[in-house]
Amino acid sequence: SELQESAPSTLAIITQSENAAMVETANMPKNRRKIEEFMKTLMIYATHSAPVALTMFYSLPRANKQIIGASVRFAEVVAPCWKNNSAGSRLIGQAEKTITAQGVFLDYENNVRNVKEIPRRITDKDGRTFNDDMVMTTGKAALSIAYREAILKGGVPMALWSPSYEEAKLTAVGKAMSHTQRVDAA
Repeated sequence: SELQESAPSTLAIITQSENAAMVETANMPKNRRKIEEFMKTLMIYATHSAPVALTMFYSLPRANKQIIGASVRFAEVVAPCWKNNSAGSRLIGQAEKTITAQGVFLDYENNVRNVKEIPRRITDKDGRTFNDDMVMTTGKAALSIAYREAILKGGVPMALWSPSYEEAKLTAVGKAMSHTQRVDAA
């Protein structure tokens, strides 16, 4: 059989040139990421105030215990502090009982692409499909989770964001001074 060559679409050409420009810009010496700067800026953002720090993590009851983890709000702070990256999420499928979101993290400086797919059930405990509003709400939750996972689980190294996350938890419960309090004290 004969192979047919297809011309790249205009959108594909634009996307390719945008990505090339981002890689080139990210790898200019003045634009390179500085780990110390990342950690300092993230600490300031994550611990800005007790109300802000409270949004940096979530707590869910599961099987008679609390699951605590970094929130999508924390991921939204980590990504811009990391610099030279892009992140996003999109819905990629819906089956009879699930909806699936995909989170994507591109690190232009390190040439790393991290993709996480998150399926979420769209049926109740009796197997009945949710109404349209609940399917939409579940889809939004899946998008947030996929976005967070792409950034925090394989995108930006945990060893680098973990100190700010732990300090944010302490700030939220009043066991550490917020950034604002530290500035006022100084």
